[in-house]
Amino acid sequence: DENALLNSTITTITTTTTAAAATTIITTTTNKIFRLWNSSRVLAATRHIAPATSSSSLFKKYFFFKSPFNRIMRIVELFI
Repeated sequence: DENALLNSTITTITTTTTAAAATTIITTTTNKIFRLWNSSRVLAATRHIAPATSSSSLFKKYFFFKSPFNRIMRIVELFI
């Protein structure tokens, strides 16, 4: 489900206990894999327009492959 991918987050709960007090930090971050996937895919759920040609290539669906700069930056973002 694409909505689940768009709204996917990772919740991290860190608990630190000291002699004086216990501190709990809850952080929510977007999963980097899903962010990479969502940024590189044209969401088909929002576009229901039939293509002019009958063939649907990988390069039409995924603009991740269209630009070398975009491809390199997404891979760099994944490893950050």
